[in-house]
Amino acid sequence: MSTTKLASLLVRTISKPIANSIKNYSKSHPTFRQMCINVAQATRRFEIKLNMNLLGQKTEKIRPLNDAKAVEMGANFLGEAIIFGVASSLIIWEQARSYKSSKDRQYKLDDKIEMLKEEISKLKALIEINREFEDQMMNQIEKLKNDNEKLQNLLDLILTKGLGPRRLQSLNIPKIQWESKNDDNKNLQEQEKIDRGP
Repeated sequence: MSTTKLASLLVRTISKPIANSIKNYSKSHPTFRQMCINVAQATRRFEIKLNMNLLGQKTEKIRPLNDAKAVEMGANFLGEAIIFGVASSLIIWEQARSYKSSKDRQYKLDDKIEMLKEEISKLKALIEINREFEDQMMNQIEKLKNDNEKLQNLLDLILTKGLGPRRLQSLNIPKIQWESKNDDNKNLQEQEKIDRGP
């Protein structure tokens, strides 16, 4: 908005010199002088007809202005029209620039939001993977606790009863299932040794 205020101040400053230069130009150039007269007569006719229509009066014959007054009025009108055109162009340019910068900011913001959404979806996927892993670990821990409890019970039974390998076999003690195949093979070998006896 500061550019618009500066432009309006500039237009006010240069409006009188422009109007004066147009008046001087109309005095020295007959074609431009005639154009100023035509513009002044046309604007006067339009203004009077508009006033009569608004007030509801009958349209009367409109007397033309004399040439000197018409040249002055036409030059003033053209000067004001040029100044108005420049000022409105500056305002339109400022609004277009402001709109473009606002759109650019919006596009950047949309891009950042899109990036954040992608990051959030990646983080959600990682959280889901971590949850699955945690569930697996909790199941493993639970299984290890159960196996540990079975081993503890077995050890207590062996220590309290003083059971030998043959008596252990007759008790039908359940075998503990291990996850690893290597551990299973080792356990089977050890069990066979125990079953065979010393």
